[in-house]
Amino acid sequence: MGDGSKSGKGLILCTDSSFARANEEVVFLMNILKIKFDINSTIYYITSISLYDLLKTRKKKLPRIFINGENFDKVKLFVEPYILNCFLYKIK
Repeated sequence: MGDGSKSGKGLILCTDSSFARANEEVVFLMNILKIKFDINSTIYYITSISLYDLLKTRKKKLPRIFINGENFDKVKLFVEPYILNCFLYKIK
């Protein structure tokens, strides 16, 4: 909970800082969203910015899930009951 953000009309799930670091795990989560909830999503990569990774010679590409605006209302139905009232104005 709390590891995501609204991006334009869509939603980003920050799977890069959770248990789902491998591409296969992220695709598995995306399949669950599609099969169980009919939520379409895409995967994109960010460059790691942790101090540990900056000290390495190669930068790591980490996967995140993006849910577009067309599917945002479906997600909103599931997550809205768990969001504090003071934050609700941000997702409407």
